[in-house]
Amino acid sequence: MAVDAPVRLAFLDTETTGTEPGRHHVFEIACMVVEGCVEEVLSIWMPVDLSTADPGALRINRYYERKPKDMTPRTLAAHMVAKATSNAILVGAVPSFDAAFLDAFLRQEGLVPAWHYHLCDVEALAAGKLGVPPPWKSHDLSRALGVEPNDFERHTALGDVRWCRAMFEAAMRS
Repeated sequence: MAVDAPVRLAFLDTETTGTEPGRHHVFEIACMVVEGCVEEVLSIWMPVDLSTADPGALRINRYYERKPKDMTPRTLAAHMVAKATSNAILVGAVPSFDAAFLDAFLRQEGLVPAWHYHLCDVEALAAGKLGVPPPWKSHDLSRALGVEPNDFERHTALGDVRWCRAMFEAAMRS
């Protein structure tokens, strides 16, 4: 009898200069890869061209207030993200958004995404567990699971990854 390998989950979030992957760009990526008992955390800021940025997006993610002096070169960041997400199921709040931006980013750097084709949306997972039909609000779902969203540094990639993982774990409890 074959033993299944542990599932590789990549809790993921990006901060971007807007909502359109063809026009806007990712500048912050956080990824928490969990495989069995092993956990790896990746948190990256990269230089980005702001010429097409949506000022509203930059206000929401507090780009100018949080921008670090030292950043990871985009090519190196792409290789790190490609490796971290390889053969992983991406888990996030609306992970299709992050996957679209990461797909464009990796391809711009000459790489191709190799994550699992199934994405896991913690909002849909929570709504299913709670029996809440769409549309829903992520904060309401989180609180209904017993996870207070304000306990996390929201609209930062790493803060949102931690919030997403807490929601996932709460939704998966029996």
